[in-house]
Amino acid sequence: MKQQISIWALMVLSLSLLVWAQTSTPLSAPTAHQNSPSFRHYTEEDGLAQNSIFCLFQDSKGFLWIGTWHGLSRFDGFQFVNYTRDFQNPFSLSDNRVNSIIETKNGEIWIGTRNGLNHYNRATDNFTSFKFTSKNPTALNDSY
Repeated sequence: MKQQISIWALMVLSLSLLVWAQTSTPLSAPTAHQNSPSFRHYTEEDGLAQNSIFCLFQDSKGFLWIGTWHGLSRFDGFQFVNYTRDFQNPFSLSDNRVNSIIETKNGEIWIGTRNGLNHYNRATDNFTSFKFTSKNPTALNDSY
């Protein structure tokens, strides 16, 4: 009889612990509020090249590339790096008006502007521009 009571007590205790474990919330469990997505509005005051965005792309390294008509912004989640057309620098963007951003399977970033195609060089943090010219039959076509 003592053995039956001990088994019965052990079963009740086990069931109680199981119910308690299923219904209690561990101290480290996030609340519903912590699981909700949060949004932050970034502007030129935060470092964005312009407030009007025309194209957006996240690359394989996690950078967010933002195309505007006043240049290109790269965002790492903390700060912006802006790229613009600099007539004194042949390795700058071909134009400030950024229309498209894409990444190849090899991780190369290409930026389309209204004045050419730009290849981003991660190692040197600059661009090689490919522009349309009617004098060169192998150059880029101007129809986009």
